[in-house]
Amino acid sequence: MERFGAGVRRPDGSLDRRRLAEIVFADAGQLAALEAIVHPAVRPRILAAIVAADAVGAPAVIVEAIRLVEGGLAELCDEVWLVVCDPAEQ
Repeated sequence: MERFGAGVRRPDGSLDRRRLAEIVFADAGQLAALEAIVHPAVRPRILAAIVAADAVGAPAVIVEAIRLVEGGLAELCDEVWLVVCDPAEQ
């Protein structure tokens, strides 16, 4: 919230995701800034989930990510599935 200002903070202190989306999807630079914050934080969590799943013999781990390739996460995957639909259905 520090990067995007008080305007993305709700009165209870939580993140106003809708307001943040309005900011980042209207400005490619702001989106890049958000991704630079989020991607490094998410990667270790995904790696930990993969290790934990492997430890219990899980047959698969599914990673749902809108920017899997751009975020450098595709390299962690044995397969990548792409689902395409009309934007109105998203």
